[in-house]
Amino acid sequence: MLSIPSLTAENFWECKVEYDVVTQAIKMASNLGRQDIASILTTRKETVKGHHSKALQSLTKVASSPGVNTNIHHLRGSWYVVRYVNDKNQISVSVEPLLEKDLHLIERDPCLERDLSRTDINSLMPALINEEALEQYKVSQRRGACDMLMEYGIEVDSDGCAMVSVHAARRWVQRVVGIKSESQAEDYRRSNSADVTKSVLESFNRAEVLWVGLDGCEYYFDQDNIIYVYNDNTIITLYEAEFGFDKSINRMIALSQIGIIQKMVDDLRIAEENCENTLRDIQAEFQYVVDEIKEKEAELEKLKARKNVLSSCREETMKSVELSKARFNSEFNKLFKKWEGQQ
Repeated sequence: MLSIPSLTAENFWECKVEYDVVTQAIKMASNLGRQDIASILTTRKETVKGHHSKALQSLTKVASSPGVNTNIHHLRGSWYVVRYVNDKNQISVSVEPLLEKDLHLIERDPCLERDLSRTDINSLMPALINEEALEQYKVSQRRGACDMLMEYGIEVDSDGCAMVSVHAARRWVQRVVGIKSESQAEDYRRSNSADVTKSVLESFNRAEVLWVGLDGCEYYFDQDNIIYVYNDNTIITLYEAEFGFDKSINRMIALSQIGIIQKMVDDLRIAEENCENTLRDIQAEFQYVVDEIKEKEAELEKLKARKNVLSSCREETMKSVELSKARFNSEFNKLFKKWEGQQ
């Protein structure tokens, strides 16, 4: 598999992101009733569209170069450029995040095999989409759209940028639609992705904040006892507050549990404050002891140095005595001879 040249890839990606962001911003402005801003952004989109088209042409040129023996080029991360023949019998490309392990299902050698058709792309590609990478891109795209709207004085709240994860959508199909099988629920989600996402967001937007977790996650609770776990502009998952009773009792238990959790949080905060105060006192005394040790060690080093000086002085003094004694013995022995048995 070949990679798109870096300059061509970077230029296309910048154009694609800008084009997708302005498209999303137009939709959001329209939903907010700001047709004036949507009109301005539409004009802006036309300029961006020209850049995007040129960048796409460059990709197509690389993919259709003579002698290229693959129909798939790596663009960046999980994103790939797939060559195919469109309905006008012209070479075109599709740019999507794909699962690397499944690329062999659509890989062709244009020198030896026929190119994929638009029909092939439509039937084969959906099963190869890297849903996680696509989700991350959509979240980034919607954030960019929120930032773009800010340029025009429109502040969009977090709900306006809410995304539904694949996991949350699948759980909706299982919990609300009632398709329990994981595989069947996933098939339903794929076939009805837009409708499922719309249903989740509609219910989510009617839900109330039940709890804001210490981990930054927000927990929303709707009228059907569905709890939505929300973080970083994304509905991560959802589930029903189910305790084995009817909905009204289950709801009462859930709300009562919030009171218990709140008390535990208060107790935790008090414990943390007490711990912090105690640790502050311990740290202060610890630092005092450390400083005292350093002072004592410095004093000890001085005493050791003094000891070494005194030891040297003692040795020098003893050497001088020994030297005087040796001189005395030398002179003494010149006159007085030792006799037998004298030590």
